[in-house]
Amino acid sequence: MNPNICQICNGIEKDGINLLGAHLCTNCLNRISKTDIDDIEYEYYKSIIKKTWLNYIIEYS
Repeated sequence: MNPNICQICNGIEKDGINLLGAHLCTNCLNRISKTDIDDIEYEYYKSIIKKTWLNYIIEYS
């Protein structure tokens, strides 16, 4: 996995965070923080984070 490829938008950006081994770019982090929980996009972000969490558990168990 390329550490600079965002797991949400697949863009390449060095800035951002590492969440359990997955890179999230600053643009996506900003969109996540501004998304209302009633928005359908919120469910998409939750599914990506859940997948990241499950991959982490599988890799380190």
